[in-house]
Amino acid sequence: MRRISQPVTIAVLACALVLQINTAWTNHNRPEPGRPYKQVRSDMVASAAASADRVDTVVLGDSIAESIWLDGMCGTTLNASVAGATTQQISDLGERVFAKLRTRKVLVAIGTNDAYQGIADDAAFEVRYDAMLERLPTRPFALVGIGNSDIANAYVKAKAAEIEAVFIPPIAPEHTTDGIHPDEKGREIWRNRAVSACARSEKTSPLA
Repeated sequence: MRRISQPVTIAVLACALVLQINTAWTNHNRPEPGRPYKQVRSDMVASAAASADRVDTVVLGDSIAESIWLDGMCGTTLNASVAGATTQQISDLGERVFAKLRTRKVLVAIGTNDAYQGIADDAAFEVRYDAMLERLPTRPFALVGIGNSDIANAYVKAKAAEIEAVFIPPIAPEHTTDGIHPDEKGREIWRNRAVSACARSEKTSPLA
């Protein structure tokens, strides 16, 4: 019988150990079957908010904002956006986020999924949107428009003027992957607009 050398045996055992660790890590971190992504992401956001204690800015949005790197956008920034979320769902999440977290600034970028579901072009959307804003701990310094509903977008723009917030227009279709979600250039434009809005808000509500 051919004898296997000690170095080969050690290498095989090492590979087996790594495989076992990776498998255990994957099983531990795999989302629970049946739990929607929105629920998992919302729980993660709420947990992060509870641990943070205080940040300068919180961004509440959907997949558009979630896809954008917002670290340092407006001081220390928590991206509390959830892909697929509607205005009502973000309103509910906001209650959890701000239960313990203190912040000085809020940016709201929500409404696209309301439009996808056909619930953004009527007065009920306006009621939900207003109720969401009223539940926030501070007046948002910026509201982002809604690219897939002219009616809802016009309302958000008017609301921004009413509360003296900066209106950030939705990304133009030529800078998106599907007419809504920003491509690389679109994400850069979105972030730059948010940074600019933050700078404008500093004149009335400085971070420090």
